[in-house]
Amino acid sequence: MMTKRENQQIEMHLITIEDLVPMDHLLRKVNDIIDFSFMG
Repeated sequence: MMTKRENQQIEMHLITIEDLVPMDHLLRKVNDIIDFSFMG
């Protein structure tokens, strides 16, 4: 049997790729040099 829980809270975290990739990461340097606009 399922019961309904009162006062249930939902916790959400907003995380972007910018938050996950360090500023000195190689892929950031590649992104600065290569124009990827042809892909989208």
